[in-house]
Amino acid sequence: MVSRTYRAFGHTDSLNRGRPQLTLAKIIVSAEHVLKIFLHPLVLMAIFVALAWMGVFSSLYPWAHLVALAAFVAYFFQELGRARAKWHAPDASHAKRRVEHATGLSHRPLDVLDDTPIAPTEAQQFLWQMHRARAEEQTKILGWPKWLMNFTVIDPYGLRYVVIALLLLGLVMGWGGLGTRMMTALQPALGKWHIVRPTIDAWITPPDATRLSPIM
Repeated sequence: MVSRTYRAFGHTDSLNRGRPQLTLAKIIVSAEHVLKIFLHPLVLMAIFVALAWMGVFSSLYPWAHLVALAAFVAYFFQELGRARAKWHAPDASHAKRRVEHATGLSHRPLDVLDDTPIAPTEAQQFLWQMHRARAEEQTKILGWPKWLMNFTVIDPYGLRYVVIALLLLGLVMGWGGLGTRMMTALQPALGKWHIVRPTIDAWITPPDATRLSPIM
């Protein structure tokens, strides 16, 4: 029997520490996990940025701007809360499996390097050392992990391409004033909304003896 503790990213055995393949695997697995869980809020944020860069919000009436901004914010935080409820940090075992898959290894040799037998006998200790030595030999040369996330599973309709196109269009339309347009989108100009007041044009016609023109 061995003792095995699945740890969050950041702690590995001395034999695994410093291996660039494991570091890359941690980055890939974390990025895939974030995209899978937080896809909806990320898409909403991208759409808001694209519309802001295109100047859509600044073209609205101030009160319409305020309503649209409030709707975006409410929906964004609703989706963010749902994603946060599903979130759990991937542990180091996911990165190890990704590296072992890229190397073509089986029986989890990277885990063996982190395992510790519980109260082994002398014979069990000898067998364990042989097993560990074999695992060390297998993991001397590791393959590089690959991105395995399939976007068609979480986005079967290809809406990601629409969002990317909107961002590129907004980038082109707002180039040179991206920051200003973003600040404008976040600050409805309610104070600049002037109420149109009716005006009256009147004139006075002086008596003919004065020979003066009508006074407006």
